[in-house]
Amino acid sequence: MTQAKQLKIAAAVLVAAAVVLRLVFFWISVSLVQPTADESIAQLMAEQVMRGDFPVLFLGQPYLFPVESYIAAPLAPLLPNNAFGARIVPALLQAAAVFVAFLILARMFRDCPPRLAGLLLLFPSAYLLMMQAAYALPGYSGLLLLSALAILVAMLPRRGVGHPGLMAALAGLFAGLSFASHMLAIPFMVGVAIYVCLGTNWRTAWRNTLWFAPALFVGLLPYLVAKWCIPGAHAAVTQQHGLAEAWARLWSPAIKWTLNTGMGIRTTLFPDGSAINCDFLSPSLFGAIWAAIIVAVVLLRAVSFVRRAIRNRWPSLEVIDVFAGIAVITLASFIFGKRADSKSYRYLLPLVWSFPFLIAYIHHVTPKVLRIVPAAFILLLAGWNVAASGMLMRHWQAPGFAVEEAAAADLVPVLDRLKSAGIHHCVASYGTAYRINYQSGGNIIAGQPMNERFPGWPTPYKAEVDAASPVAYVLTDTVRFLKPSIFDRHLRTMGIASDRETCGDYVIYSDFKGITAGPGEQPVMAADISLEASHNPADLGKLTDGDVYNRWSTQAYQEDGMWLRVTLAEPVVLSRLRVGYGAYFHDHAPEMAVIVTTPSESTETVAGITGQLDKFAFENGRPVYGGPARQTIALPEVEAKVVSLHITHPHPKRAWTLCELELLESTPDE
Repeated sequence: MTQAKQLKIAAAVLVAAAVVLRLVFFWISVSLVQPTADESIAQLMAEQVMRGDFPVLFLGQPYLFPVESYIAAPLAPLLPNNAFGARIVPALLQAAAVFVAFLILARMFRDCPPRLAGLLLLFPSAYLLMMQAAYALPGYSGLLLLSALAILVAMLPRRGVGHPGLMAALAGLFAGLSFASHMLAIPFMVGVAIYVCLGTNWRTAWRNTLWFAPALFVGLLPYLVAKWCIPGAHAAVTQQHGLAEAWARLWSPAIKWTLNTGMGIRTTLFPDGSAINCDFLSPSLFGAIWAAIIVAVVLLRAVSFVRRAIRNRWPSLEVIDVFAGIAVITLASFIFGKRADSKSYRYLLPLVWSFPFLIAYIHHVTPKVLRIVPAAFILLLAGWNVAASGMLMRHWQAPGFAVEEAAAADLVPVLDRLKSAGIHHCVASYGTAYRINYQSGGNIIAGQPMNERFPGWPTPYKAEVDAASPVAYVLTDTVRFLKPSIFDRHLRTMGIASDRETCGDYVIYSDFKGITAGPGEQPVMAADISLEASHNPADLGKLTDGDVYNRWSTQAYQEDGMWLRVTLAEPVVLSRLRVGYGAYFHDHAPEMAVIVTTPSESTETVAGITGQLDKFAFENGRPVYGGPARQTIALPEVEAKVVSLHITHPHPKRAWTLCELELLESTPDE
C-alpha cells in the first residue's frame, strides 16, 4: 500500500470520527435538552417568513437579522416542534461552515496544503464543537457559514477559479449578509473588504471594488433598513469602553479567561455559562501561548505586507492576512464592547474559529528542523479537544443538566395540563414564553408580562394574550425575571388570590380572584368632578381625558405644599384613589398627603402616599403587567366633598407630573 493511499485512508477515518463525534453530541442534545427560548424564537420566525412576514430584527429584540430563520423557512412546515426541529438546520449550517473552512485551508498556501492543521477543524475546542453540533446560539451558524463563504469566494480568483468580478460581488454579498445577521461578523467583513478591494494592483482593485461595493450594500440592506426604519435598532449593542479601560481588559478577562474557554482549555457546560478549570492546564500559560501565536502571525504578516508592497508597488493582502486581521479586530471589539464580560465566549467566536488557520501558518513558516514543535502542539491540542468534548458530553447526560445549565425544564407536563384545562393563552417569562408557543405548535399562545430583556421594546404576543380569556401564568425558578416567589409576593401586595398548581419545575396560576372596580365600588365619572391646582391649572383636563400617557405637570420644581384639588358635584363615600404617572414616574413626589373635606366643611388627612407603584393592573380577570405606572391608595370610608393632594416631601429638582386621577366610590351592596 502506497503512502498516499495510507494517508487517504487515515484522512477518511479521521473525517468519519469527526462526523460520528458530532452526531453523538447532536443526538445527546436533542434527546435530553428541549428547545431553548432563542431556538424557539428562530423557528417561530421561520414560520412567520412562510406566512409572508419578512422581519429585519430578531423577535422582540433590537438587533440580529434572522438569516437562519429565512434559510429554515422552507423546512419549517416539515420539521417537528421539538429539539430536533429546532437544531437540525443550525447543525447543517455549521457542518457546511466546517466544509468551507477545509476548502479555504486547502487553498491557503500554494506550495503545501497544511493537512495537519485540518485536525483542529475536525476536532475543534469543546466550546466550538458544542456550538457546531449540540447548541448553536441563534445567528452564529449563519455568521460562520456566510463569513467562510465570503473568504472562500474572495480568494478563488487568485487561484484561477471563477470570474473575478462575480466572485468579488459574491464576497460582498456574503460579507454584508453576515454582518447584517450579527454584528460580530465585522472582523470578517472588514478583512474580506480590504482583501478584495486592494486586489493585486490598481486595475484589479478598481474592478473588484466596483463589483464588491454594490453587493456589500445589498447584503447590508437588512441592517440598514432596521437602522433607518426602526428607532433604536442595533443601538443597544454598540456602547464602548474608553481606551484605558479597554486596554486593561486585554489580558484579563479577554485572553486569560474568555479566549481560553473558547479554545477549550477551560470548559463551559453551556454557551456563555460558568467554566470549569482543568487543574493541569494553566490559563496563564495557554493565554500566553495564544497571545504569542497572534503576535507572531501579525508581525510576520506585517513584514510580508511591507515587502510585497515595495516589490509590487501596490499594497495587497493574502488570505492569511485576513485571518490575522480577524484576530486583532475580534480582540479589539471584545475589549472595547461594554456588553462583553468574562463569560461572553461567543464574542470571541470569530477568533476561535480562525485559530486553526493561524496555527497552520505558524506550522507552515517554521523551519523544517523545528516543525515538529508546532506539529506536536497541533496533535496535543486536537487530542485534548476530543477528551474535553467527551467530558462535556458526559456533563450533558447528567441528571438535572437541562434545568440547571440550559434553563430548559420539561414543558410537556405544562402543555398537557393547559390543554386539559382548556387554556390556550398564558403569560410566562422570556425563558418560557417562546418555548410554549413553539413546542405547542401554536395551540397555546404565550407572551411575556413585559419585554423583560429589552424594556420599552415591543413585546411579541402580549396584545393577543392580554385580550384573551382565560389566561394562566406559567412561571418557574429555572429562568430569570418573573419567578413564582416574586409573583406570589405581588399577588399578596395587590390582594389577589388564585389557583396555584405545581407542574414539574413550573407553577401554573389560574382563576384569579380580585377586582379593582366592581360590585360595591365604582369610579366617579369625570363629568362629576372639577379640578384645581396650585400650578398650571390650564392643563388639568389631561388628568381625566382617558389618555393614560397624556400628562399634566406643574412646569415648576416641586415644593412643599403644592396641591391638586378635586371637587365633587355631590358628596360621595370614597373607597380608593388611583393616581397614574404614565411614563413619568420619575417626576413623582416622594410623599403626599390625601386631605378630605366633608360636607360639614371639616378637613381630615386620610392617607399618605409614598412612591409605591401597583405591581400590576387587574384587567379582564387577571394581572396585567407592562402598562402605565399607577398607584392605588386605599381610603377609609368617609363622605367627601373635596379631595386634595398636597406634597409633603418634594423632590426639589423635579416637576410634579401626573397623567391620571381617578376616584372610586363605595356603593351599597345589593
